[in-house]
Amino acid sequence: IFEKLAQTGDAKEVIQALRAVVNDQYTVANTLRDDFNSQNKVYFQYESSLDKVITARDDGPGDLSLIFAYMKMLDPGSVVREGEFANAEKAGGVSEQVRTIYNKVVDGERLSPKQRSAFRNQALDIFKPERKKYEAARARFKTLAQNAEVDVNLILRADVNPERFNMEKVPY
Repeated sequence: IFEKLAQTGDAKEVIQALRAVVNDQYTVANTLRDDFNSQNKVYFQYESSLDKVITARDDGPGDLSLIFAYMKMLDPGSVVREGEFANAEKAGGVSEQVRTIYNKVVDGERLSPKQRSAFRNQALDIFKPERKKYEAARARFKTLAQNAEVDVNLILRADVNPERFNMEKVPY
């Protein structure tokens, strides 16, 4: 491109060529980003649910939030609303025991510290293999971006505070 500018002195032609290159890179970046996000859609649901399990307050509404987020981890593709989860037909991958605990919390009963720990620990167990798959996908797409000479930050979303997922289980 720059050789052409030196030879012809026509900056307009060079600018058009540069725009074409930049547009091609953004097209590649957009395609890769869409593919990355699509392939990791379920992971993003797991991540969101685990954040809710970990940060649930230790009170009645926090108990509901914790159990609901845990149930979403058991059935990540579901679109069931919080108030509907107690319905057995709509809570596909959720066990009868978890639905019973959820219904008790809805009726005002609180989770014991042991139950809170058990839910949190199980959520971590569910999440960890998904996290490994996500990390492998990040590495794969980073390589694709580098090979396409596209800024990796245009493709991968920031992995904010990933150490929050490296926590140990809570004994109960």
